[in-house]
Amino acid sequence: MRHKYFRKTVRLVWKVCGIRVLLACGINIIDGLLPLTSIILLQSIVNELTSILSNPNYDFDSILVLLIIQFILLVVTSMIGSIDSINSANMEAKLDYYVGLLVIQKSISLPLAYFEDAEFYHHLDRITKGGYGNKLLSPIKTMLGIIKSSITMISLFSFLWMIHWSLGILSILSAFPTLIIQTKFGRERFQLIRFQTPAAREAN
Repeated sequence: MRHKYFRKTVRLVWKVCGIRVLLACGINIIDGLLPLTSIILLQSIVNELTSILSNPNYDFDSILVLLIIQFILLVVTSMIGSIDSINSANMEAKLDYYVGLLVIQKSISLPLAYFEDAEFYHHLDRITKGGYGNKLLSPIKTMLGIIKSSITMISLFSFLWMIHWSLGILSILSAFPTLIIQTKFGRERFQLIRFQTPAAREAN
């Protein structure tokens, strides 16, 4: 059932914000590869510095090029975060407008008898509170976050495995506690949002 709702959510978000969903995917893929890029670049800089220290006549051009690339990488990392935030805000605004319009159209066509049902009223109250864009994008952002983390983990694992297999194993083991904690708190946050409306109404 959850997979069914997720597929419907993805179809709706794609219908309203197709191009921006592709942009979000591209941003997360690039963001997932940045840690490995930074490590490889840092390794190259350290190797160049070692060569310079061991050979005073060593050409400085290569280290300067690497430092410039490092600066560009920092700028790109910052820009990616800003672009992602702007893109997410734009998608949320579009979804808020689209879904809000659908909810209004459906609500005004319902018979008054429905509004006397407490369960229906709880459900309608939860829906009409707004924030549709954030709620609809939340599972998609989670999925993209998992993809980004997977890309980062796999790329770093491959890099560390090439250095020594034990480093690759340690990198996998160190990721499990964080994954378990994020999964646990994600479920609890979902349950809190799911049931907070009836509890708040009973408290009032």
